[in-house]
Amino acid sequence: MRTSFKRDAVPNDLTHLARALTAIGAHGTADDFGQAAGDTYEPFRLMDRKIILSDETLGAISQFEMLASRCDTLIGTSPLGTALARIMARMDGMFVAQLNGRRADYRLCCCLDFFKESGTAKGGSDEARLSALGLDLTPASVLSASKCAHQMETIELNSLCGAAPALITPGHVLALQQAIGRTFHPKVSSGLRTWDLPGESDEPDADAYRPPSPLELPEFLQDLVTFLNESPLGPSAKVALMHYQLEATKMFSSDTDQLARALLVGIWRNTGLIKYLMPPIAITPALARRNHDEVLRPYQFAPGLSEMQMIDNWVYHTACASQNAFEVAQYGYTIAHQTLDRWRSIVAARGTRLTDTMERLLVTVVGSPVFSASSAAEAIGTTFTTATKIIGVLEACDIVRQMSRGRRNKVYECPEAVALFEEIVPDLAG
Repeated sequence: MRTSFKRDAVPNDLTHLARALTAIGAHGTADDFGQAAGDTYEPFRLMDRKIILSDETLGAISQFEMLASRCDTLIGTSPLGTALARIMARMDGMFVAQLNGRRADYRLCCCLDFFKESGTAKGGSDEARLSALGLDLTPASVLSASKCAHQMETIELNSLCGAAPALITPGHVLALQQAIGRTFHPKVSSGLRTWDLPGESDEPDADAYRPPSPLELPEFLQDLVTFLNESPLGPSAKVALMHYQLEATKMFSSDTDQLARALLVGIWRNTGLIKYLMPPIAITPALARRNHDEVLRPYQFAPGLSEMQMIDNWVYHTACASQNAFEVAQYGYTIAHQTLDRWRSIVAARGTRLTDTMERLLVTVVGSPVFSASSAAEAIGTTFTTATKIIGVLEACDIVRQMSRGRRNKVYECPEAVALFEEIVPDLAG
């Protein structure tokens, strides 16, 4: 998988446009298109700029959006659609945690899903419930990271179900940032930044970047939501510029990446780019954080570029990186299909007839590999008794096994489905 999308040269059409704008700069119109190379970089209001993207970047956007729509429809409308949506959201949460220097555990995330879906998350601690299932909770940082990953998964799945508002408001952005911060950085104050920041540059004594003051941030936030609601740009370019703006203004003291991704899902869904599936878009930056940072903060790593070139590079990078994520979804779909075919063969070899109800349970287990008879029955729309009988067959086939101890309130897991993450990611990273 490619994790760097650096171009050998600035696209020719942008170069020619930059020269033309320089020539007319004396007449006062060039500033509408951005700051020139070499200036001290100051974040701009999105609604004040005429956003110009190169033909190459527009081509990358078109290619990505066609892939996204096709992949979302093909996978989302298949029997595996709901299971894959959960797997991809869970994976994305784990990659977001990794971007924050934390290593989440897929099995723990599956257990947290089970607690939430079955209602057992009410009362008691996650640590006690996980220990009761015999899970090793050392080091404690893994559980903390898994909780962060699980929160991002939940936000994404809720947005796919229509939780995001049709019109973004400053209040929605602030509430989302606060909710994310409570899990990722509970000791850090949420809300807009309230202190001045120095400029940033790799060179000492260089004044390459001047962030806005805290007093300006409410106006920048209002400008951002107006842009998201009113800009005629397509969904992928729009959310790329949203992420760029959140970072460039240093609008919040923490959780910028998480906030951008949480907003992205709702925007893509509300604009019709996706409907069923959110792929793990954090995979590319998680695997190559330096490449991601260099393009997201060009004023720090490449101050010789003009504002127009900085924006074009970032939007091009995000289009290519987002395409990676949908290719991951396609690969995950293939692996899930192969896994299901193997389970069907095992059941058939035992001489058991594969009923429609058993088929639905197998599909559900792919995305929810930790479950009980009650949660399985509810998920596939059958009785507790029928679900228990099917689970007994799957136990006999060594497809699932009991996690909990004792004969009451049994909790099961499917080891092969739990291992899907480890099967998918090493192949892609390699």
